[in-house]
Amino acid sequence: MHLLSEFGSEKSESKGYAIDVIQDCLYIGCYKSRHFKIPGQIAFEAWFSGMGATTDCPRTSLINCMMDPLGLTIYNLPIPDDLKFDLLFGRKYISLAIHIPRLMEICNSIGIPMRLADTKETAKLKQQNKYLWRYNGRAIVFGKNTKQACLGEGFALRVFYHGENPIDTMIAYASGNC
Repeated sequence: MHLLSEFGSEKSESKGYAIDVIQDCLYIGCYKSRHFKIPGQIAFEAWFSGMGATTDCPRTSLINCMMDPLGLTIYNLPIPDDLKFDLLFGRKYISLAIHIPRLMEICNSIGIPMRLADTKETAKLKQQNKYLWRYNGRAIVFGKNTKQACLGEGFALRVFYHGENPIDTMIAYASGNC
């Protein structure tokens, strides 16, 4: 089931917006257009920043899935048709963001070692993978010993545009089931 299957349609109708946090690290905001004096993206950024996020935390708009060749399009997402049309015609705006420090904290607490690479290691990893995520200029490495990998666009694609839960995706990555 997609993260957004029930989010954003009914919840945002009464107040003009709906916000939620999935697995304590994925932040989602749905905003009705022209309901606020400021656009939904700015309102989302204010809320997300207020939750301790920095500019290095990845974020996107769900409508961006239409531009990602590997992302499911709005038409293919298991969300209500009304919400699909609201997104396509600009009547609603859905923002998504991952709180990287919180994701790292959760992963470390459940036995998935996650750390920031040092500057030299990041430079080497960057040569091997141009879609590497960086936090404070450093690569985000997870796993143990020789089975270490880096967070990047593959993780973003699965969480942002395919509706997977971030912690469940990290467990699958760490166990080699991806």
